Amino acid sequence: MSRNRDSNCASRSARYVLYYVYITYILHI
Repeated sequence: MSRNRDSNCASRSARYVLYYVYITYILHI
C-alpha cells in the first residue's frame, strides 16, 4: 500500500514539474 501511494505521489510530482517546465517555456518565449 505504502509503495503504491509513494508511486502515485511521485507521478503527481512529475506531472507538476512537467507543467512547470511547460509554463516556463511558454513565458520565456
